[in-house]
Amino acid sequence: MAGRLWKRGMAALLVLVAVVAGAPAYARAIKPGTVPALKADEGLLVVGIDSNMPLVRVKVRKDNATFGGGDMKDLPEGRSLHLYALPAGRYEWSQLRPLRYLNYDLRNEPEFEFVIEPGRINYAGDLQFRAKTVNDSTFHIANRSLGVIDWLKKEHPQVYASYALTYTGHYPDPFPAFYRGVVEKAGAEPARDLALAPPPKPGALPLAVRALWKEDRVLRARINPAGTLAAVHVKVADKRWDVELVDLVAGSATRLATSNRAFGSIVWANDRVVLLPVSEEGMEEIHVARMGDPVAGKRAIEQYTLPRKGFVVDTLPGDEDDILFGSIGSRGELLVHRMDVGSAAAVKRYRFDARDRVNLGVKNDVGWFTDGEGTLRLALALKEDTSPRKKDEDGEEERAPPMKRVLMYGAHGDFREVMEIARDEEDRFDPEGVSADGALIYGITEKDRAQKELVAFDPVTKTITRTLFSKPGIDVVTALFDDAHQLIGAAYYQGGLFVSEYFDATANAQARLLTDAFHGKTVWVGDRSRDGRQLLVWVESGDQPAQLYHLDVVKREAVLVDETRPDLPSSALSPSTAFAFKGADGTPLEAFITLPRAQGPRPLIVFPHGGPIGVSDKLHYDPEVQFLASLGYAVLRVNFRGSDGYGKAFREKGHRGLGTAIEDDIDAAIAVATAKYPVDASRMCAVGTSYGGYSSMVMAIRWPQRFRCAVTIAGVSDRILFFTASDGGRVKSARATMEKLIGNPHTDLAAMQASSPIYQYRELKVPVMIVHGTEDVRVDLEHARRLQRMLEIDGRPPVGLVFEKEGHGMEKIDNIETMWTGIAGFLQAHLGPSSPAAAKVAAP
Repeated sequence: MAGRLWKRGMAALLVLVAVVAGAPAYARAIKPGTVPALKADEGLLVVGIDSNMPLVRVKVRKDNATFGGGDMKDLPEGRSLHLYALPAGRYEWSQLRPLRYLNYDLRNEPEFEFVIEPGRINYAGDLQFRAKTVNDSTFHIANRSLGVIDWLKKEHPQVYASYALTYTGHYPDPFPAFYRGVVEKAGAEPARDLALAPPPKPGALPLAVRALWKEDRVLRARINPAGTLAAVHVKVADKRWDVELVDLVAGSATRLATSNRAFGSIVWANDRVVLLPVSEEGMEEIHVARMGDPVAGKRAIEQYTLPRKGFVVDTLPGDEDDILFGSIGSRGELLVHRMDVGSAAAVKRYRFDARDRVNLGVKNDVGWFTDGEGTLRLALALKEDTSPRKKDEDGEEERAPPMKRVLMYGAHGDFREVMEIARDEEDRFDPEGVSADGALIYGITEKDRAQKELVAFDPVTKTITRTLFSKPGIDVVTALFDDAHQLIGAAYYQGGLFVSEYFDATANAQARLLTDAFHGKTVWVGDRSRDGRQLLVWVESGDQPAQLYHLDVVKREAVLVDETRPDLPSSALSPSTAFAFKGADGTPLEAFITLPRAQGPRPLIVFPHGGPIGVSDKLHYDPEVQFLASLGYAVLRVNFRGSDGYGKAFREKGHRGLGTAIEDDIDAAIAVATAKYPVDASRMCAVGTSYGGYSSMVMAIRWPQRFRCAVTIAGVSDRILFFTASDGGRVKSARATMEKLIGNPHTDLAAMQASSPIYQYRELKVPVMIVHGTEDVRVDLEHARRLQRMLEIDGRPPVGLVFEKEGHGMEKIDNIETMWTGIAGFLQAHLGPSSPAAAKVAAP
């Protein structure tokens, strides 16, 4: 069957009859081994389609005229490439039909337009289609020029020799011309589709990968308003999740509920009733448990289920049994009802009627905030953008922009728009809630400010009237509220730890008591009783996976309730320390070093984070760091300029600093770490993911005498390619942001080539290991292929691993184990054996 589909597809593929100036113009399929004679207005086009299922039809239009006759039909699964001669002009992918009853219209979408230039081979990228379900599919353009070059040299060698290959997407791609020149100069090239050699096998691993990456046992926990009971969500086995009821007075625990799917956000409706949502097809099936009084150590529990799927909008602390319940109506609209969930009988009596909903006065609402009385006061809604559409350079109107996000303020069905949520993070106001009296809107913003701050917005005057919390050079992460919707504080990161700071002096003293008791660890209150005397507290650090404690504030006593990793003792892990330093230009910076529990100087792994802008490392438990440390290696992480959490100016210093100023910061951190801590500066490797992989290669290029090896995991090897083979480059607004943060290939091409490893491959002298997933839409596999090919041409083939059906991050535990075991073998081969003391770390 597949063979017949292929033959039919080839026979009917892209006859492409177009109406041009009133006369028909035909696309000619070019057979292998033939060289077409192009007319003056003709060019060649490589058509690439990559699909994970057979396609019924794909259509192309030229100059807004539909092609009649032919099209591309019955295309097989996988990647297919074909060569055609076509009239020059503007084209677009116009239709993709995976099934006979399912059609995707791509017309008038700038992301699927391309230009054919005369007298050359044009390639506009592969049209990549991925179907998960009938209603969940993605399609985009990805630049895979190296694969096109290999295919042309195999199927159309004379054509490739006669014409230049040009990528015709939104940005230039100098690689085809660069590669042609390198190969011509070398006189030969390595075999195409050569698999990466696997990395060396490691010695004994002190800590098993599966133990470090095991899923958390405790996922979340909530305390009832009285502070006597806690519902704790735990994962007990593969595809089995439980909710345990912990009696905080008696110190006992029983299983309250079990499911083959994870529970959602557990909430207490009152002291006796807890709501246990289970996600199913995007909505939540909400189970309810009503607790009776304990008798002879046992507690009667009544269990029932809400009659329709939805979610809890508010628990209405002032009402014993009612909640605000959100669900989706028959027309796809959000419905919010006030519902009695205090008993199975009350739930059974309730009738959902759209006329009884309380969320009146707002269209296209998608979320709500309530005041202290439980009244709906603020809606997040979608609104059509009616502003005049701009025209492009050809006079065509832009496609309709996405819906705006707006805030609608009011009460009891009378609402008005008070703010449009900006798309740009620097101008955005992120609502956190409304004041208990409903008069103010609380949110986080950095617009016209030096850092992200917690502010109060007056919906009447439509202005920010007060800054509620600000800390110079530190970004606020979230606002803190009590059970009555009162704003009580703000939280932020400092020194890698998550810090909660309260407006009330007593609460602040209590927080300091906790941080003193758990010195050097992140401590945060996960939930509190209504009177604030009973708390559920999480405690975590780099060498301590999160633990859940019950704190009795009056008794000043904390009792361990449960642990996320009970089988991974802290004694098996390595502590991390923050240190401050300055960059070469005097910029204050922060880094973290993790030192294995061993004697003597340790080899050093420089481990830059991804991003690079708006991302940062923190002192939470990190299995990657702990795995490297278990091998006996010190691990250095640097929050270089551009990292998140240190204010706007610090983040903006990282703009366009890729490969230069950012790596200068890492270099400064290395100098401090090697001088201050017991590390062996003569044994150093760089390892990183995404931007971290790029940074690892750049550092090895800039300072080859310092590093013994480099590992790039889903790493960028070509800064220019990132614009044409990444999900970030597919939307016009996102491309503008990328140009601002990274650089513009149209104007900064030479500088971007100078800081791209594939164009500086001769300087990448250290051994390299490449790890990549075939389904990576953030950093396409083309990055790994190009890097591998250039190093092979230079006679220094890398080792590596390519994982099928993995994306930008590894998800399958088997692949995670294979990847990190391979990295361990590669590091051991180039850094030498780890310290003997490290091998004595106790296994969990």
